Amino acid sequence: MGIRVVRSTTIPHAVYRYLLPHEGSIVVLRLHWARLIPSLTMAVGGLFAATAVQPAEGRNNALILAVWLLAAVLIAQLGIVVESWWNRYLVITQQRIMVVNGGFLGSGVRLSLPLSQVQDVRLVRLSGGRLYGYGSLVFDSANVVLRYVPYPEQVYLEIAGLLFKDPDLGE
Repeated sequence: MGIRVVRSTTIPHAVYRYLLPHEGSIVVLRLHWARLIPSLTMAVGGLFAATAVQPAEGRNNALILAVWLLAAVLIAQLGIVVESWWNRYLVITQQRIMVVNGGFLGSGVRLSLPLSQVQDVRLVRLSGGRLYGYGSLVFDSANVVLRYVPYPEQVYLEIAGLLFKDPDLGE
């Protein structure tokens, strides 16, 4: 039994300012933390490389400086990726699907996909996604792929429920 995606009652300010007054039925999620793994791996590898070429007798100081600078660049890049991840939200309303950035490195609506343009949605889960608990949603009609979606089955069911309403229930 998985975790149910709960409709948000407290909407982050970064998201709230981009919602239309009549939009309701909101699901707000941060993208999965596995998005940080490639940058984290590179930063740790850069630190290992920098500590491996510590000053010793007969070593080139320029090489040591270059490796430490590379490690610093990789750590800075990790910081940017973490800030981007922390302030990026997947927002699902009754009218559209959005990816909203709210950080100081860039804020705004990164993606706004009206549900009227979506004809079908597919859930794709590769082995890494199954292991860590994320998936990708593919919207074929709009040529959009949302990667690193947490709780992918529940999010897929929420979107499919908005797209394919029961005609007997009405609005």
